[in-house]
Amino acid sequence: MKKLAFVLTAIVITSMSFSSVSRAESLVSMTDKFYNALTEIIERNISNPKNCVQKVNSFYKKNKVLIARIRSETEKAMKEMAPLIEKYKNLSNGQMSQAELDKLQAQMPKGQGSFQDVSDASQRYGKALQSFTEKHPMDAAKIAMKAMELLPDTAMGVY
Repeated sequence: MKKLAFVLTAIVITSMSFSSVSRAESLVSMTDKFYNALTEIIERNISNPKNCVQKVNSFYKKNKVLIARIRSETEKAMKEMAPLIEKYKNLSNGQMSQAELDKLQAQMPKGQGSFQDVSDASQRYGKALQSFTEKHPMDAAKIAMKAMELLPDTAMGVY
C-alpha cells in the first residue's frame, strides 16, 4: 500500500511539474506547512483535547489564505493529472519496480520541499491524529471533519 501511495503522489507531483514546476513546489511547500503545523498542535495538546480543538480551529481561521491556495492548486492538479490517474488507477503493489519508482521520484521538482517531505509530514499528522483519536475520539472527529470540510479533495483529515 505504501508503494502505491508513493506512486500516486509521485504522479501528482510529476504531472504538476510538467505544467508548472513552481506551482508544484508551491503546493508541496504549502501542504508540508499545513501538515506540520497541525501535527505540532495535536502533539502539544494531546492531553488537553478542548485546547487542541480550539488551537486547530484557530489555525484554520488564521490560515484561510493558505487553505484556499492548497485547495485551488489541488483542484488544478487533479484536472491536469486525470489522464495519468486513469492510466494507473488499476496499479497494485508490486507492479512497479524500485527502478521505476526511483525514475518517477527523479522527475519530481526540486526546491521547496519534496514528495518525501510531504509524505513524512502527512504520515506524522496521521500518526498524531490516530494517537489523539485513541484518547479523545469525539474531539479528534471534530478536527478531522473540519479538515475534510476545508479541503475535501485532499482527504487531509482522513486517517
